[in-house]
Amino acid sequence: MENNPYSSPAANLFGSVSETSAQGVSEPVLLQLKRTKPWVRLISVCCLILGILMLLAAVGMAIAGASAFDSKAPAAVGGVVAIIYAVMGLLIYIYPGVKMWKFANRIATLLTRRSDEDLIAALDQQRSIWKYSGILALLLICIMVLAILASLAVPVFNAIQSSAAGQ
Repeated sequence: MENNPYSSPAANLFGSVSETSAQGVSEPVLLQLKRTKPWVRLISVCCLILGILMLLAAVGMAIAGASAFDSKAPAAVGGVVAIIYAVMGLLIYIYPGVKMWKFANRIATLLTRRSDEDLIAALDQQRSIWKYSGILALLLICIMVLAILASLAVPVFNAIQSSAAGQ
């Protein structure tokens, strides 16, 4: 804080001794985000690598499915599995990895400019990551519940069908 006797007085409405918004983002906030940035970048790179590996696996499954055409395992099965892997790679790894990369970039911008607008942009990018993660978690829980219900329904359906065929 400055001790300028000619500056206009200012009230501290929050009762803290931290810097005001006119002076930029406080050092403790910058320090915490500076310490967070390398970990966000690491997880981002890991997500991108895993996403690329999933996409390569999808391509391999599509090729293997097309080349292993026989009566027991039609080529369409390999194509369906390849599509599932590609979608999973994009939704579970690549998109979150890109979002985390953007968050790390926002932190870097904040560390150089030290403005409230950059802090808000960084926090908004982080909010976006958690919102996407929450939606994805809910979607995966719904898919798991449907899979469990389907796995319970298939034996019941087979039992009903076999009893109807036996009569």
